[in-house]
Amino acid sequence: MDAALAGLAANRQGLNTVAENVAGARDPNHVKRRVDITNSEGNIVVARVTRELDDMLLNQVREAEGSWQGKDTLSKYLTRIDEAFGSGDQSQDRTISRYLTDLANKLNIVASSPENNAASNDVILTAKVVAEELNRLGGLMLNIRQDAENKIDTIVKEIGTRLETITQLNRQISTLKYRGQDPSALMDVRDKDIRYVVAQLGARVTYHDNGFVTLRTRKGHELVNGNHRADLGFDGRTGITERDAHHVDPAKRGVGAIILRNNAVKSDLILDRDLGDSNLAALVDVRDTIAPQVSRALDRLAHNLATQLSYREVNASLERDANNVITSATIPKQELVAPGDALKITINAPGRGTVTHTIVGTADAGQARGNPDRFYLDPGDIYGSYHRVASKLGQKLGTQFDVTVNLEGDIVIRDNFTPPGDGFSIHSAHYLVRAGSSDNQDPSGLRMFADKTGEDGQLDYLSKANLNSDEFIGFARRITVHKGLLEDPSLLTSYENNNGTGDHSRPIALYERMVGRVSFPPDTGIGTASQPFVGSMGEFLDRVISNYGSQALSVKDQAEGQKMRYDMLSSKLQQRSGVDVDEEMADMLAFQRAYAANARVVRAADAILEIMVNLGR
Repeated sequence: MDAALAGLAANRQGLNTVAENVAGARDPNHVKRRVDITNSEGNIVVARVTRELDDMLLNQVREAEGSWQGKDTLSKYLTRIDEAFGSGDQSQDRTISRYLTDLANKLNIVASSPENNAASNDVILTAKVVAEELNRLGGLMLNIRQDAENKIDTIVKEIGTRLETITQLNRQISTLKYRGQDPSALMDVRDKDIRYVVAQLGARVTYHDNGFVTLRTRKGHELVNGNHRADLGFDGRTGITERDAHHVDPAKRGVGAIILRNNAVKSDLILDRDLGDSNLAALVDVRDTIAPQVSRALDRLAHNLATQLSYREVNASLERDANNVITSATIPKQELVAPGDALKITINAPGRGTVTHTIVGTADAGQARGNPDRFYLDPGDIYGSYHRVASKLGQKLGTQFDVTVNLEGDIVIRDNFTPPGDGFSIHSAHYLVRAGSSDNQDPSGLRMFADKTGEDGQLDYLSKANLNSDEFIGFARRITVHKGLLEDPSLLTSYENNNGTGDHSRPIALYERMVGRVSFPPDTGIGTASQPFVGSMGEFLDRVISNYGSQALSVKDQAEGQKMRYDMLSSKLQQRSGVDVDEEMADMLAFQRAYAANARVVRAADAILEIMVNLGR
């Protein structure tokens, strides 16, 4: 009788387990259960319900999912950037690259036909489109960064919720196991939350015999340990700008940080690079590296457009010896007269190659004081200003060179040749004069672009850029065509000292600067510190577009490869842990037969017992 009753209970458990498996057959988070029935001292007992799960394979699936989601996230953002540049829509000719090429070509047309007013108008309209495209692309990069910031915030909050759920399930599962009850359904729920945390954060999982799990970051920071969890938070920001970046000092940090607090220990998972190959890691990469790098490329392009089409860079008067070695350079008086004007000298230095020194004039005496790259330029005292720049330049060049102001008021730089053959020599010398809005005397002087953040929407970007080396940051969103040209496109070809109605000198100068070679720093993602990119602005932009187009295709291929790996591992896991309905039906029939057999034994035993009771009466 006892054996039959135990058999009934065992087979009832078996039927219940089959029912749970069939009900969860379509649920990817359901793990197939099996009832282990053993015989002990003549009594059939249910030892336990087990989950048919390969923990190692399950962790591989989770990590593969995280890697796939991360690559997929990168692919979507890079594709968005690539499409914004228009590389996927070249047929419509509505790309920043095409507009920049058109600007150079139309300047060349005006140079050939300076009397053609329609051509001048076309140049200004094209310049306006170039500026607007830079504004749009610069704004898009900020939108992308803010979008990534918002998604990080949402995901970190969800991870916090899931960690709390995992902690609570740890307690419940451990209690059920202690009581000898089946916690399989709760373990399925917990595995679903663990799967999310691993994919989003790159966490590692350890299972324990008592039913607990431990979750740690890749570098070992505990997220969940039994019935204790750490606090995970993110102080997301709004209104992110080009100057906002992650920083070890919270006061200097302009974007959110993922902070993990575990008792008294506080960790910044972004600074620690402790996000593994996960979706969060991809979002941080977009926010802190990819989009800012594109922004810098756009800002540098806008900066070069504004400076190259605004400066007059003039060679100093040079004297050479019989061996064609430069022995002196002279900057004429009355050339450096306005704040923002600059003196640039390049020297040959043994062991260092060429070294360039640039000193910029400023109207702020305080700013010049103690700053070796600034000199106080007083338009009312040019002679005194030249003495100041000579003194500053002499300090920078050292004893190998003499820097003086001659009786005419010119700045003269001479090679001392002391000691002879010391290897130091003058390589080149220029002075850079800011082209003003009404600078019509010089054929090459024209300020085509301005900064639209001024009170009248026409701030003089050039003088600001000279005085502040980081003024270029965010300039792609601020660049605009100078209002003087918008109001009067004829300035392209007319001068105060010009007797004709059209002169090609200015458009030729502008065209040559558009197609001339310019050096771009490596913070744009193009070139390196030892080999920076040097080429025309159009060539630089084409390289940028090509670079991010290639990245978009490469990462897309990687995402597809990771998806294939994830699908393959998931299929293998499903084969091992998923439910086969045909198999479950066979098990159900076996359990039903066994249940019926045990029921017959119980009925027979009950009948015998009843007969014995009646006989006793």
